[in-house]
Amino acid sequence: MLEQLLADLAGEYPAFREVFLDERDIYLTYSLQDAAQAKLAPKGQEVSETPEPKRVVGVVGIGHVPGITRLWSRDQQPFVKDILTIPPQTVTNKVIRYTSKASLLVFGGYLIYRYAPVPTVFRENALLFVQKVMSGIKTDSTIKYTIH
Repeated sequence: MLEQLLADLAGEYPAFREVFLDERDIYLTYSLQDAAQAKLAPKGQEVSETPEPKRVVGVVGIGHVPGITRLWSRDQQPFVKDILTIPPQTVTNKVIRYTSKASLLVFGGYLIYRYAPVPTVFRENALLFVQKVMSGIKTDSTIKYTIH
């Protein structure tokens, strides 16, 4: 039943299968293969002629067992380097990230402006500052501001 579900998902969403199943199978297989390799003896200890293979227990999800079994006979190290490489951000991702940050800052500033109590001295000084800025921009027009 699980294999049928994964096959249906792969048909509708191939990127989902690639990221959540295939790439994880490769990484899990590599991790288990790395753990199962016979390691060199520490300095000062003698290395035996035929090292005994390590016994490794890996607890994985049932959906990964067929993939790990299929990939076990081949070394997965060349494929792991590709998986662990993070691609550079696209211009669209950068624009979206900075726009969302700016929007949150502006919205937060508005909420503070709208609902935080502001002392009257600050309001008067802010009004004078705005009037000076606006008079520097538009010298002909007279603009009256009222703060509620």
